[in-house]
Amino acid sequence: MANQISRYAPSNGASLEMIDTRMTTFMTSILEVKNLSVKRDSKTVLSDVSFSLAPGEILLLTGSNGAGKSTLAQALMGFSGCEVSGGSVMFSGQDLLALPTHERARRGIFLAHQELPAIPGVSAVDVLRASAEALDPTGFSLGDFYARLRTALDELGLTLDFAKKELHVAFSGGEKKRIELLSLVMSRPKLAILDELDAGMDAEAREKLILTIQKMQANGTAFIVITHSPDLFASMVTHSMSL
Repeated sequence: MANQISRYAPSNGASLEMIDTRMTTFMTSILEVKNLSVKRDSKTVLSDVSFSLAPGEILLLTGSNGAGKSTLAQALMGFSGCEVSGGSVMFSGQDLLALPTHERARRGIFLAHQELPAIPGVSAVDVLRASAEALDPTGFSLGDFYARLRTALDELGLTLDFAKKELHVAFSGGEKKRIELLSLVMSRPKLAILDELDAGMDAEAREKLILTIQKMQANGTAFIVITHSPDLFASMVTHSMSL
């Protein structure tokens, strides 16, 4: 859907009001995507995608399997398999497409993946600590890291022992998603891209997810939420787009 996003309305509500993104791009926008086209294996997957997000706004991204939702998420994060063939992306006033993946993360973009690999011998705490140090090498404090980790674990109803297990080794699908949720909280991003993070979560974990998003949204984090359960996020979403 080129150049358009929608004000979100839940499935039991009124029709969607279509808004041209050229009219909704304000000085406060943290992310501006204009006419973005992306290829995979020389095949065009996305064509002329445009939208903008301000701090605290949430874009609900829906569409059928294979429509390009994950491709959009990975292109914004700078994955090598995504070839940007047209358009521009500005993040906090900077040309995002000119930055490698690690610099995009350092500037405040977080991506929760669908597929999470097992890493034998490495715990979630190890990965979170390494990530925190890489994102802020000069300001990193081990004491501050563990203080924030304990707070995050308490908020999510997780234990330190759980976080010290080998990452995703013998984890259930729901446990993997809880670790991704913990990673989201610990990253404190400006923009969080959630690629079907709610899929496979039980009711308790989904409640934690919603509460986490609400808290981060209130603190100014912008979100792109990819989901097949749009009404789960109805109370928070400010815009929607279908690919």
